[in-house]
Amino acid sequence: MGIFNKHITEDLNKFLDSKNQDLFEVVFKKLNSVNKENYRKLLQYIYCILKDTRNNENELTALNIHFERIIDEEEKTLIVEFLWHYYFEFQHISEKRDVVNEILKNKISDLNQEVKKDLHLPTNNKKLTRQIFENRKIDRKHLNYFKSLNKTASLLPETLINLKINQQNSLSRFYEYNPVYLPAEKDNLTDLNSFVLYNTKEFNDIRTLRIDNTPLLQLIKNIVLFDCENSMQRFSPFNFQQLTNLNEHHGTKFSFFLIVTFSNKENLNSIKTKVKRLKERYYIPNQSSYIITSEEFEYLVGQVHDNKPEINFLEPANSAFWEDFYLETQINGLYELRSIKMMNVYSLCFNQKIKEYILTHIFSKDIKHSLVTEDTKQEIFNLPNEDILKLKDLLSNVLDLIINTDLKSSISNNIVDATKIVLDDFILKNEGLLDLIKKSINVRSNRIFISWDNLEENPANEIIILSYRDQGNFNYHFYPNVNEITISKYTKIKSFFPALFFKKNHEWSKYNLLRDYYKILDHPIRANHFNWNKLNKKIQYIKPEKTIDISWDLESDYSGSETRITYKISFDNNRHNTCNPSDLHIYYEDDNKQKRIQPIRWIYENLELEENRMLVQKLDELIEEFNPVEMLIDTEQQENDLKIIRNQFNFGEESAGRLWKILLSRKAAISSPETLYNDLKTIFNRNNLDMVSQGHFESTWINPESESLVPRGNKAFKLLCNYLGLPTTYLRIIYTIKNRNINGRRNATRIYSKLLKDLFNDGCFDEGANPKQILKNKINYYQNNHNFDELGIDEEKPLAGLITLIDLIKPELSFKEVKSIEKREE
Repeated sequence: MGIFNKHITEDLNKFLDSKNQDLFEVVFKKLNSVNKENYRKLLQYIYCILKDTRNNENELTALNIHFERIIDEEEKTLIVEFLWHYYFEFQHISEKRDVVNEILKNKISDLNQEVKKDLHLPTNNKKLTRQIFENRKIDRKHLNYFKSLNKTASLLPETLINLKINQQNSLSRFYEYNPVYLPAEKDNLTDLNSFVLYNTKEFNDIRTLRIDNTPLLQLIKNIVLFDCENSMQRFSPFNFQQLTNLNEHHGTKFSFFLIVTFSNKENLNSIKTKVKRLKERYYIPNQSSYIITSEEFEYLVGQVHDNKPEINFLEPANSAFWEDFYLETQINGLYELRSIKMMNVYSLCFNQKIKEYILTHIFSKDIKHSLVTEDTKQEIFNLPNEDILKLKDLLSNVLDLIINTDLKSSISNNIVDATKIVLDDFILKNEGLLDLIKKSINVRSNRIFISWDNLEENPANEIIILSYRDQGNFNYHFYPNVNEITISKYTKIKSFFPALFFKKNHEWSKYNLLRDYYKILDHPIRANHFNWNKLNKKIQYIKPEKTIDISWDLESDYSGSETRITYKISFDNNRHNTCNPSDLHIYYEDDNKQKRIQPIRWIYENLELEENRMLVQKLDELIEEFNPVEMLIDTEQQENDLKIIRNQFNFGEESAGRLWKILLSRKAAISSPETLYNDLKTIFNRNNLDMVSQGHFESTWINPESESLVPRGNKAFKLLCNYLGLPTTYLRIIYTIKNRNINGRRNATRIYSKLLKDLFNDGCFDEGANPKQILKNKINYYQNNHNFDELGIDEEKPLAGLITLIDLIKPELSFKEVKSIEKREE
């Protein structure tokens, strides 16, 4: 992030100097906080953002100021105090009136007379005496305040600041003697009011209020939501859509809608989540969010940066053995063997004992606690023996390379008393592997090891990271990670990774993080004052040349399956569910009705149950009960299609899974297996696909007796069917058969989870939504990111298939109200 921060701070002071500061100085002088001087530049930044945004008062403008930095309640109170004075003084100075406010004049006269009266103090009643003195003090303070105002000041409300109750309680300490710090409540709206009112109540309570028979909302021009966007029951009606509607049809004149929000975690995904949810909940336009970054906050208030980890990549960065192993896993559909989970295992191969353990627990059939999932294990042992041996030999050579690196000595040289070592949860739960690792680096106790999830909570001053983890992507985000860690400035973190496995991944993760920060920070103010195009060129300059092959949905599955953290969701009648962090749930908040899908961990960390009623349904349970594979498929039609295909190719009553292999064997008989293999290899290469080994081709593809139902890789199978002249209906028949077996059902659950997550999060299941219109605009995305044939959807008519799926699922949705969500660690 160095490029980013340096670029922004270069232009930050210029932006602060670009605005007239007269009003700022007036406002700053009014602040009561004893720490205000430390935050002068930060408040000046907020002032400049507001001033730059408030250009057109004839139409409603929205602005969300979001703080990436986690700040304390005292700092929040200072910011909202600044906003109160800003809006009050802005109106006080800019109001153009020639007529003296007689009500204000009379109020000053009455208070003048009151403070001149003699005090009549009771005898032997100290409490009452103190109260009389306090009342006189209040009268004097009020008198001085009213005298400081313009005689023409109308004090008609123009700004409504919405607050949480605890925030109002903190703020009220600074307004103890301020007569115009008033709530928007019936009893407080008299003939003398305030330019700014605060509110902690629901919209419906506000819309009934009047001043001199004029609805209060017809006087208000500025609506502010301060750190209360999650209080949906009270404040969701204060949304951009509703305010616009009131302007157009009900005589209101709202011109500025400000939402001030704060992060609960300092990472990119937290910002994206906040901004996305804010848009969905309050309907604010694109580019309405202005993010004040953690680094900007620290720079402006003079705070010390948190430490970032020192990342060390140990050579070699390239190896023919690894490249060949990688290619073989691609060809044979064995993604798990090259996943980040497994590369983290390979990284810890310090000696021959660990090497033998890894190879045995991947390539031996009889091992109970395999290092790979059951699906991958079955895929491995479905390969011809020569292919299994080839994979094993290649991995063996790769592990020898790791043994010969300086990784073990680097770790040993950096371990001191109370050092903590970060390892993946999967490794921490594998006792056999962990014992071998401990012996190899001369560590006796398990207490030295911590997981990624415990990293930020750990007080250790020395931390070594040995399991790689970056941020992933927006749909599958991992935090903390090597690029985003919030730790004490007194903590030193060093990480050691084999460059062979992770250097390219890290280069891409850094580039993606910068690119995504650029996008989320993009705003007209940045474009006009921060040389935004120049920054974009700097980011593009560091873009890696070679792409990498990562499936984040699979990575999420592998990383979430062995976590030591679970979540207990409690419902009515003492019922509950226990879930892994990555378990997906459909949820909606009662006052919102926008149905979305997120992992339970995300729901726990981002949604508030205290004020909002929330309902959920576990996605896996919906898919299992609904079974979209069966619902979408017309089995009778498929049987008829299969009869036509059998007649067309003279197959007789051969089973569907044998047909493509029979056709290939016929072609091999006409030419030769070797000629056919070379022809197909040429076609595959032309389409940027890798061909299986010739041995695998002969033992499986042209052998109708082999157990293989479908070649690995959807693109490969589609290309093969095209070559053989088999229609697309045949692909869907095979996928239907595949999805009925145990491994197939697991795969079907995964691919339908991915599809449904997109459909729900794009708003296709929202009340009043038009799914057809939503999907028309995004159909290219769905075609590029989902295999419709495997999903049982006709690729020629994807829109119709998706709409049918949505219509079939809607009646199956059955939500339960959540009472609580509890995080647990085993």
